[in-house]
Amino acid sequence: MHFLVIFVMTLCVALMGAVGPAKAEVAGAYLAGQHALRHDDNPQAADYLAEVLSLDPDNDRLRQALVLVSAMSGDMDAAAIHAEPLVAKKADDEVLHLVTMLRDVRMAEFQQAKNSLASVPNPLTFLLVSAWLEAAQGDYDQALGLVAPVGDDSAEDLLRRYMTGCLLFLQGRFDEALAEFSEVVRFPSGLKTRALLASAEVLRQQGDRSLLRGFLKGHENDFARVRVVEDKFGNLQLPTILPRRPVDGVAESFRAMALLLSREDTAQRVLLFDRASLYLRPQQPELRLELALALMDLDARDEASSMLQSIKMDPHYGWLAVTELAFIEAEGGKLDDARRLMMPLLGDEVVGARASRHLADILRQEKFFQEAVTYYEQAEKGLTNPDWRFYFTKGIAQEQSQNWSEAEQSFQKSLKLNPGQPVVMNYLAYSWVDRDINLEQALEMVAEAAEKRPQDGYIIDSLAWAHFKLGNLDEALRLMERAHELAPTDPTIAEHHGDVLEKVGHVREAVFMWKRALKRVEDKEDLARLRDKIKRLAQN
Repeated sequence: MHFLVIFVMTLCVALMGAVGPAKAEVAGAYLAGQHALRHDDNPQAADYLAEVLSLDPDNDRLRQALVLVSAMSGDMDAAAIHAEPLVAKKADDEVLHLVTMLRDVRMAEFQQAKNSLASVPNPLTFLLVSAWLEAAQGDYDQALGLVAPVGDDSAEDLLRRYMTGCLLFLQGRFDEALAEFSEVVRFPSGLKTRALLASAEVLRQQGDRSLLRGFLKGHENDFARVRVVEDKFGNLQLPTILPRRPVDGVAESFRAMALLLSREDTAQRVLLFDRASLYLRPQQPELRLELALALMDLDARDEASSMLQSIKMDPHYGWLAVTELAFIEAEGGKLDDARRLMMPLLGDEVVGARASRHLADILRQEKFFQEAVTYYEQAEKGLTNPDWRFYFTKGIAQEQSQNWSEAEQSFQKSLKLNPGQPVVMNYLAYSWVDRDINLEQALEMVAEAAEKRPQDGYIIDSLAWAHFKLGNLDEALRLMERAHELAPTDPTIAEHHGDVLEKVGHVREAVFMWKRALKRVEDKEDLARLRDKIKRLAQN
């Protein structure tokens, strides 16, 4: 059974057992810990569970849960301490032995780490970490033998190749390392960008400036997040990705596994592996940035902000940390503070255009559309290869600024860069329908989008609305009912549904739908329009 499923089950049982003595302080800590867990606040949950454990120290299930929560919060030392009594009892749990092994590695107790690793059941973790522990004890041949590629191009094979490249780099065998990274880059996976960064680092070590510049130019989009700068001698400065010592290699193993898992496993395991990597190698600004973004998705804003603050001066990723801090300020209603954070970046000769784009995105999200257009235009002058998303978001800002002709051009540019992109097709087609222009073309376009995303209620709504405008009322009603099923809380879909119902003579049902929409809108114009519709039918 997956260790996270075990965690949830044991946590519930353990906490209910802990509350058994009916002590008020235990019950309070239990409830607070439960609340923190529901809100994905692992550090807070760990504090409360530790409090419960202090009052019920013999509760092994509670201790086991606390080990995992501590590890998920990044406190591996605390997790290892809590794990000690259970490890002594030879408890069978992956995380107990994992955190113990991580502490052994960090303390350079490599033989002890091997002993701890022997109890970790995950074969891939065992394989990769074993290789680096062999390297830590000086046996690189054994290490390379353990992770030798098998040649089947599977996810495990990509990991083996990447780890082989890292080991070769540490030995100074740069050409061989580059060959392994090049094989990883051939396949679309979560490791591709990592392998490209590693390849650039190898090229920098080899000292061929022109070759490195050509490589970066050829992979410009893959390096869009990285601020690449030159020193006073004209040497390109890049982020440090590759291990400089075997402990870094163990850290890189967990980072690499997390990158591959991100598409096919749970977010919790990815977070655990990333926490493990950062514990062993704290100076990883790129990983700190990714963890901050993950924490923001979990609504752990304070911890995310703290992590972003820790890297905002980094020469390569600091500009993105500042950008994310600006998004946080804007979402918190502090748009002026967001602008203040972004302004110094706009004049940066390396990332100024990209920063202008991000500021435009912030302004667009906060509905300052005309100002957003200004910064999109400023960004466009400096961006070498704007992608389809750039023109799509620029088009939205232009359309919302009542500049339809230029917005239409932006949407068309977006579709030229990514033909058949359903989100763009839907927005453009709906805009045509809403303006009663190009109705046949709009119907054809949104029908194609609906084929690609049949479960998207907003696209089905656009398709229904196109049929409505063309007078195909039966089809419009059928599709609108489907759209309402897919997105039952959306006020625009509810309003459209009401409009179609009125047109086919179902007046009472139409009023019902408009009243549903009325409960969910905040814009004054929307409120007034819906009230007018309801009042008009009430008077008839």
